[in-house]
Amino acid sequence: MGILGIVFSLAAVRYFGSNMMHILTVAMAFLIAVGIFPEEYGKIHSIPAILFYLLSLTGIFYAGVILRKRGKQKLSLFSMIGSAGTFALMIATLGKSGLAVPEMIGAVFILSWIVVISHKMLKETKRKESNIKSYS
Repeated sequence: MGILGIVFSLAAVRYFGSNMMHILTVAMAFLIAVGIFPEEYGKIHSIPAILFYLLSLTGIFYAGVILRKRGKQKLSLFSMIGSAGTFALMIATLGKSGLAVPEMIGAVFILSWIVVISHKMLKETKRKESNIKSYS
């Protein structure tokens, strides 16, 4: 998943037109580390896991700021409120049920956001291609 996430993150850097979006690339590298070092490794697993969630949610929030500047209000709100709300929910559920629930909350939002943004990127790419074909 981390390798696919890196592919997405590089496309996101281009789509958002900001090198700051490389924060998602770094987050996905930490996701790869999470897979290499399972939970039995203790801190060697926990630190990359925490950094994956923090950096992913920070990158998504920043994407929301860019989307707002582009006038994409709904996607902007989804990104900014969703990332902040997800972070708050993860913290709120942290001590009550182990790590599974906070991780699931974070994973569901991050993956949902990636699917929504990927769809938007694909739609805009197809639109550009059809415009190019109509001119030729």
